[in-house]
Amino acid sequence: MPLRILLILLVLSSASLLPAQEETFNKRYYFGYAAAIINGVYPTDSCIYITGLAADTIPPFYPSGLFFAKLDLNGEVEHTAFAHPEGQIITNWGGGLKPYGDGFLTSAMKRDTGARASLLFLDSMGYIDHTIELHSFFPPHEQSFLTTYEPIVGPNGMILLPTRDRNAQGINNTETVLQLFSASGELLWRKNFGIFDFWDAPESVQSVGDHFIIGGSRTNSNRVRKNYTGQHHIYAIDTLGNVQWSYLSPIDQLLSKGVSIYAEPDGSVIAAGFKGEEFSVNAVSGAINWSPAYIYKLNPQHQLEWEVEFHEPFPTMFGSSLTKIIKVSDGTGYLAAGNIHRVISFQPPNADSDGWLVKVSPEGDSLWSRHYRFFEEGVDGETHEIFELKEMPGGGYLMGGQTIYGNEPTGPIQRGWLLRLDEEGCLVPGCHLVSTEEEAAPALSLHLYPNPAQEYLYVLLRDAGIAHRRGAALQLLDLQGRILQSHPAGRIDKVTSILPVRGLPAGAYVLRYVADGQVLAAERVVVR
Repeated sequence: MPLRILLILLVLSSASLLPAQEETFNKRYYFGYAAAIINGVYPTDSCIYITGLAADTIPPFYPSGLFFAKLDLNGEVEHTAFAHPEGQIITNWGGGLKPYGDGFLTSAMKRDTGARASLLFLDSMGYIDHTIELHSFFPPHEQSFLTTYEPIVGPNGMILLPTRDRNAQGINNTETVLQLFSASGELLWRKNFGIFDFWDAPESVQSVGDHFIIGGSRTNSNRVRKNYTGQHHIYAIDTLGNVQWSYLSPIDQLLSKGVSIYAEPDGSVIAAGFKGEEFSVNAVSGAINWSPAYIYKLNPQHQLEWEVEFHEPFPTMFGSSLTKIIKVSDGTGYLAAGNIHRVISFQPPNADSDGWLVKVSPEGDSLWSRHYRFFEEGVDGETHEIFELKEMPGGGYLMGGQTIYGNEPTGPIQRGWLLRLDEEGCLVPGCHLVSTEEEAAPALSLHLYPNPAQEYLYVLLRDAGIAHRRGAALQLLDLQGRILQSHPAGRIDKVTSILPVRGLPAGAYVLRYVADGQVLAAERVVVR
């Protein structure tokens, strides 16, 4: 083996010894409630703030409210605040978290006898200072529906709140409604930017100069069962609510409901979503395979400048999304975060679900793709979703979301999920170091971090042939050879898996990768 290759492999196998510039971590939170999700993160150079949804009791009714937490830079909780008003539900699935004045800003739906879109102003400790509430834009009706998205702060402290509202006219017709508030909370205007008889939503909004850029989507899926259309609608409005320019993706290109945008000062926009391909289910129904992931750039004249696709070896029909895109501060490109759900087979376990982070260059070149998933002992599979992405002031990235796993008979278990990654998107330091083309055989290796481990063990598995393996699994054994944990390894190469080891006695163990009836790789693990 050439010396260069040997040195690379030695570095990879000793990933825990690498002098990483930033610490990485993985945390899950539920704060004593039955379920929690994280949809807003705000890192500073001394601490991390998070917010999201915390739900109590058990199905079928979840009294829900807002949580806020201050964490240290290692993800340890220093302070929490909760809002669970009696007789009221607060759900902030897409609220985000933004600094505003001496506190923070988010959005939520508030429900008691009715539903109201709400801006929530939090003080510096995360308690609700005051709210601004709006009823439905359309006249109330039996199918009233209202949801909020992340608010954006624009010029002179003005706040744009994007919402999706159901119009009684049409078939399940939901339309984009935007409302602008002054810095003092006065409603300046409220307008409908939707299109009649389509599912229409303003999913991502940014402020650039004296304009707001809206990344929306529209589809006919609310009224048809086949021959679907799906378009991205990206447009700019001024502070009076006048449309300055508008881009609508081609009608013959099926694009996902979910779209996230990043707007540059020169007027160009980078958008992230998924392409789809419809297939026939029966004579009257169709379904969509949402693949590949799709990132593209509109130039300042709002014409397509470049596009890049991220392909998956298996269909991704359910729930895949890229929910947030940011620009890297060093100018090396853009990061898009979300999740991907693959359909592996029609026999259980039939799904493969990862949190996902990809990077593209300013010219539209694919730079890297990282996958992350969390295992719980005794659970065959979890759903992993990333809702938020921010760059850390000290380097690296912070992602927030949720993991969900079924645990009958108690029902699904949701936990808020927070990951801090290094500048290469690695949870295992050195994950970006790859073998050279001089290797004749497909790469196959295990890399563990931290080792010794105390709470979680991060396992980076590289196996170029994993898509064709049978019974691929990660197994944790004691030194007597007894299998203590066994988890499906999935079907995708280069995934970072998170294994809990917090309940194990201190000592030495073995982590092995098995497939096709044999042990393909093994590494020693120390738990302390």
